[in-house]
Amino acid sequence: MQGDPNHKELLRFAFLNGNPTQSFELYRNSDEFKATKEIVDSVERKSGRLLDVGSGIGVTSLAFSLDGFHVDAVEPETGLLTGRKGMEVLIEEFSKVCSLQLAIHTGYLSQVKLMPGYDVAICRQVAHHFADPVKDLSRIRALLRPGGTAILIRDHVIYDAIDKERFFREHPMHAFYQGENAYKKEEYIKFAEDAGFKVERVISFTESPINYWPSTAEKIADVGENVAGRPYSFVLKNPELVSRDKQTGVLKGS
Repeated sequence: MQGDPNHKELLRFAFLNGNPTQSFELYRNSDEFKATKEIVDSVERKSGRLLDVGSGIGVTSLAFSLDGFHVDAVEPETGLLTGRKGMEVLIEEFSKVCSLQLAIHTGYLSQVKLMPGYDVAICRQVAHHFADPVKDLSRIRALLRPGGTAILIRDHVIYDAIDKERFFREHPMHAFYQGENAYKKEEYIKFAEDAGFKVERVISFTESPINYWPSTAEKIADVGENVAGRPYSFVLKNPELVSRDKQTGVLKGS
Protein backbone atom coordinates (compact mmCIF):
# COMPACT_ATOMS: atom_id res chain seq x y z
CA MET A 1 0.00 0.00 0.00
CA GLN A 2 2.95 2.31 0.57
CA GLY A 3 3.54 4.47 -2.49
CA ASP A 4 0.01 3.98 -3.81
CA PRO A 5 -1.60 7.45 -4.06
CA ASN A 6 -5.02 5.85 -3.65
CA HIS A 7 -4.08 4.86 -0.10
CA LYS A 8 -2.23 8.04 0.91
CA GLU A 9 -4.97 9.49 3.12
CA LEU A 10 -5.85 6.10 4.61
CA LEU A 11 -2.24 5.52 5.69
CA ARG A 12 -1.89 9.06 7.01
CA PHE A 13 -4.89 8.75 9.33
CA ALA A 14 -3.80 5.26 10.35
CA PHE A 15 -0.40 6.73 11.34
CA LEU A 16 1.28 4.40 8.83
CA ASN A 17 2.84 6.90 6.45
CA GLY A 18 6.39 6.42 7.74
CA ASN A 19 6.59 9.92 9.27
CA PRO A 20 6.28 9.49 13.07
CA THR A 21 6.45 13.21 13.85
CA GLN A 22 3.70 14.08 11.39
CA SER A 23 1.61 11.21 12.73
CA PHE A 24 2.05 12.40 16.31
CA GLU A 25 1.03 15.98 15.54
CA LEU A 26 -2.01 14.69 13.65
CA TYR A 27 -3.04 12.52 16.61
CA ARG A 28 -2.36 15.07 19.33
CA ASN A 29 -4.52 17.66 17.57
CA SER A 30 -7.30 15.19 16.77
CA ASP A 31 -10.80 15.00 18.20
CA GLU A 32 -10.05 11.37 19.02
CA PHE A 33 -7.26 12.36 21.40
CA LYS A 34 -9.43 15.05 22.98
CA ALA A 35 -12.16 12.48 23.64
CA THR A 36 -9.63 9.98 25.02
CA LYS A 37 -8.10 12.63 27.27
CA GLU A 38 -11.53 13.46 28.72
CA ILE A 39 -11.86 9.86 29.89
CA VAL A 40 -8.29 9.69 31.19
CA ASP A 41 -8.72 13.00 33.04
CA SER A 42 -11.77 11.58 34.83
CA VAL A 43 -9.55 8.96 36.50
CA GLU A 44 -7.89 9.99 39.75
CA ARG A 45 -4.12 10.16 39.38
CA LYS A 46 -2.65 8.26 42.31
CA SER A 47 0.47 6.69 40.83
CA GLY A 48 0.69 8.97 37.79
CA ARG A 49 1.43 5.88 35.67
CA LEU A 50 -0.18 4.90 32.37
CA LEU A 51 0.19 1.65 30.42
CA ASP A 52 -0.13 1.75 26.62
CA VAL A 53 -0.66 -1.79 25.30
CA GLY A 54 0.02 -2.22 21.59
CA SER A 55 1.48 1.25 21.36
CA GLY A 56 2.61 1.10 17.71
CA ILE A 57 4.86 4.07 16.95
CA GLY A 58 3.86 5.68 20.23
CA VAL A 59 1.57 8.57 19.35
CA THR A 60 -0.67 7.83 22.34
CA SER A 61 2.27 7.10 24.64
CA LEU A 62 3.99 10.38 23.80
CA ALA A 63 0.79 12.42 24.06
CA PHE A 64 0.14 11.24 27.61
CA SER A 65 3.78 11.46 28.60
CA LEU A 66 3.65 15.13 27.62
CA ASP A 67 0.48 15.33 29.72
CA GLY A 68 2.50 14.37 32.80
CA PHE A 69 2.12 10.60 33.01
CA HIS A 70 4.95 8.14 33.42
CA VAL A 71 4.14 5.90 30.44
CA ASP A 72 5.15 2.32 29.78
CA ALA A 73 4.63 1.47 26.10
CA VAL A 74 4.33 -2.22 25.19
CA GLU A 75 4.70 -3.11 21.50
CA PRO A 76 5.91 -6.32 19.79
CA GLU A 77 6.68 -4.70 16.43
CA THR A 78 10.11 -3.12 15.98
CA GLY A 79 9.96 -1.25 12.65
CA LEU A 80 9.72 2.44 11.80
CA LEU A 81 6.27 2.08 10.28
CA THR A 82 4.51 0.23 13.08
CA GLY A 83 6.76 -0.14 16.11
CA ARG A 84 9.77 0.62 18.25
CA LYS A 85 11.91 2.49 15.70
CA GLY A 86 9.08 4.90 15.02
CA MET A 87 8.70 5.55 18.74
CA GLU A 88 12.44 6.07 19.13
CA VAL A 89 12.27 8.80 16.48
CA LEU A 90 9.57 10.60 18.49
CA ILE A 91 11.41 10.21 21.79
CA GLU A 92 14.67 11.50 20.32
CA GLU A 93 12.98 14.55 18.83
CA PHE A 94 10.85 15.56 21.82
CA SER A 95 13.56 14.81 24.38
CA LYS A 96 15.46 17.75 22.93
CA VAL A 97 12.85 20.20 24.19
CA CYS A 98 11.26 18.52 27.22
CA SER A 99 11.72 15.78 29.78
CA LEU A 100 9.84 12.59 28.94
CA GLN A 101 8.86 9.78 31.27
CA LEU A 102 8.36 7.15 28.59
CA ALA A 103 9.77 3.62 28.57
CA ILE A 104 9.53 1.22 25.61
CA HIS A 105 9.03 -2.50 26.23
CA THR A 106 9.44 -4.64 23.12
CA GLY A 107 7.27 -7.75 23.14
CA TYR A 108 3.75 -8.88 23.92
CA LEU A 109 2.24 -8.04 27.28
CA SER A 110 2.84 -11.60 28.49
CA GLN A 111 6.56 -11.27 27.67
CA VAL A 112 7.47 -8.06 29.49
CA LYS A 113 7.98 -7.46 33.20
CA LEU A 114 6.05 -4.53 34.60
CA MET A 115 5.30 -3.33 38.10
CA PRO A 116 1.58 -3.16 38.92
CA GLY A 117 -0.14 0.01 40.09
CA TYR A 118 -1.12 1.86 36.89
CA ASP A 119 -3.90 4.43 37.06
CA VAL A 120 -4.85 3.89 33.42
CA ALA A 121 -4.29 1.30 30.71
CA ILE A 122 -5.00 2.19 27.08
CA CYS A 123 -5.50 -0.37 24.33
CA ARG A 124 -6.04 1.46 21.04
CA GLN A 125 -7.25 -0.85 18.26
CA VAL A 126 -5.76 -3.78 20.16
CA ALA A 127 -8.33 -5.91 22.01
CA HIS A 128 -9.79 -7.47 18.86
CA HIS A 129 -6.28 -8.79 18.11
CA PHE A 130 -5.82 -10.54 21.47
CA ALA A 131 -5.24 -14.29 21.01
CA ASP A 132 -7.10 -14.89 24.27
CA PRO A 133 -9.07 -11.74 25.19
CA VAL A 134 -9.99 -12.87 28.71
CA LYS A 135 -6.40 -13.86 29.52
CA ASP A 136 -4.91 -10.64 28.15
CA LEU A 137 -7.52 -8.43 29.82
CA SER A 138 -6.86 -10.29 33.08
CA ARG A 139 -3.17 -9.39 32.74
CA ILE A 140 -4.08 -5.75 32.21
CA ARG A 141 -6.41 -5.73 35.23
CA ALA A 142 -3.67 -7.23 37.40
CA LEU A 143 -1.38 -4.34 36.42
CA LEU A 144 -3.92 -1.65 37.32
CA ARG A 145 -4.27 -0.31 40.82
CA PRO A 146 -7.61 -0.94 42.55
CA GLY A 147 -9.99 1.60 41.05
CA GLY A 148 -7.86 2.01 37.94
CA THR A 149 -9.34 2.21 34.47
CA ALA A 150 -8.71 0.39 31.21
CA ILE A 151 -9.90 1.96 27.96
CA LEU A 152 -10.39 -0.22 24.89
CA ILE A 153 -10.43 2.19 21.96
CA ARG A 154 -11.77 1.66 18.44
CA ASP A 155 -12.40 -2.08 18.59
CA HIS A 156 -14.29 -3.53 15.63
CA VAL A 157 -17.87 -4.54 16.41
CA ILE A 158 -20.03 -6.84 14.26
CA TYR A 159 -23.64 -7.96 14.61
CA ASP A 160 -23.44 -11.53 13.33
CA ALA A 161 -21.48 -13.91 11.07
CA ILE A 162 -22.73 -12.25 7.89
CA ASP A 163 -21.70 -8.82 9.18
CA LYS A 164 -18.28 -10.23 10.06
CA GLU A 165 -17.78 -11.48 6.51
CA ARG A 166 -18.72 -8.04 5.25
CA PHE A 167 -16.14 -6.54 7.60
CA PHE A 168 -13.38 -8.81 6.31
CA ARG A 169 -14.38 -8.07 2.73
CA GLU A 170 -14.51 -4.28 3.09
CA HIS A 171 -11.61 -3.66 5.48
CA PRO A 172 -8.97 -1.84 3.36
CA MET A 173 -5.98 -3.67 4.91
CA HIS A 174 -7.28 -7.13 5.77
CA ALA A 175 -6.70 -8.44 2.24
CA PHE A 176 -3.01 -7.55 2.53
CA TYR A 177 -2.15 -9.28 5.80
CA GLN A 178 -5.23 -11.25 6.97
CA GLY A 179 -4.71 -9.94 10.49
CA GLU A 180 -8.03 -8.30 11.34
CA ASN A 181 -10.74 -9.54 13.67
CA ALA A 182 -14.01 -8.38 15.20
CA TYR A 183 -16.49 -9.41 17.88
CA LYS A 184 -20.03 -8.60 18.92
CA LYS A 185 -20.49 -5.86 21.51
CA GLU A 186 -21.81 -8.43 23.96
CA GLU A 187 -18.68 -10.54 23.50
CA TYR A 188 -16.38 -7.66 24.41
CA ILE A 189 -18.46 -7.04 27.52
CA LYS A 190 -18.26 -10.71 28.51
CA PHE A 191 -14.49 -10.80 27.92
CA ALA A 192 -14.10 -7.83 30.26
CA GLU A 193 -16.41 -9.18 32.94
CA ASP A 194 -14.80 -12.63 32.82
CA ALA A 195 -11.45 -10.89 33.36
CA GLY A 196 -12.83 -9.27 36.52
CA PHE A 197 -13.59 -5.80 35.19
CA LYS A 198 -16.72 -3.77 35.73
CA VAL A 199 -17.87 -2.31 32.40
CA GLU A 200 -18.51 1.35 33.14
CA ARG A 201 -19.32 2.59 29.66
CA VAL A 202 -19.82 1.33 26.13
CA ILE A 203 -19.23 4.09 23.57
CA SER A 204 -21.02 3.34 20.32
CA PHE A 205 -19.62 4.26 16.92
CA THR A 206 -21.77 7.36 16.37
CA GLU A 207 -21.51 8.59 19.96
CA SER A 208 -18.00 10.03 19.98
CA PRO A 209 -15.07 11.01 17.75
CA ILE A 210 -13.01 8.60 19.82
CA ASN A 211 -14.50 6.09 17.36
CA TYR A 212 -15.30 7.94 14.15
CA TRP A 213 -12.45 10.47 13.81
CA PRO A 214 -11.24 11.63 11.25
CA SER A 215 -14.84 11.76 10.09
CA THR A 216 -17.21 14.33 11.57
CA ALA A 217 -20.45 14.11 13.51
CA GLU A 218 -22.31 15.57 10.49
CA LYS A 219 -21.00 12.91 8.11
CA ILE A 220 -21.56 10.10 10.60
CA ALA A 221 -25.16 11.20 11.11
CA ASP A 222 -25.81 10.37 7.46
CA VAL A 223 -24.44 6.80 7.60
CA GLY A 224 -25.19 5.84 11.20
CA GLU A 225 -23.94 2.37 12.13
CA ASN A 226 -23.97 1.17 8.52
CA VAL A 227 -20.18 0.82 8.51
CA ALA A 228 -18.40 -2.52 8.27
CA GLY A 229 -16.85 -3.40 11.64
CA ARG A 230 -17.89 -0.07 13.14
CA PRO A 231 -15.44 0.85 15.95
CA TYR A 232 -16.69 0.95 19.55
CA SER A 233 -14.81 1.87 22.71
CA PHE A 234 -15.18 0.42 26.21
CA VAL A 235 -14.34 1.95 29.59
CA LEU A 236 -13.53 -0.73 32.16
CA LYS A 237 -13.05 -0.31 35.90
CA ASN A 238 -10.80 -2.42 38.07
CA PRO A 239 -12.92 -2.87 41.21
CA GLU A 240 -11.76 -1.26 44.42
CA LEU A 241 -10.44 -3.61 47.09
CA VAL A 242 -12.98 -4.24 49.80
CA SER A 243 -12.00 -4.78 53.42
CA ARG A 244 -14.04 -5.36 56.56
CA ASP A 245 -13.69 -3.14 59.61
CA LYS A 246 -12.55 -5.42 62.45
CA GLN A 247 -14.64 -3.67 65.06
CA THR A 248 -17.88 -2.97 63.22
CA GLY A 249 -17.76 -5.73 60.58
CA VAL A 250 -18.81 -3.15 57.97
CA LEU A 251 -17.36 -3.54 54.46
CA LYS A 252 -15.40 -0.56 53.21
CA GLY A 253 -13.51 0.31 50.02
CA SER A 254 -9.75 0.67 49.97
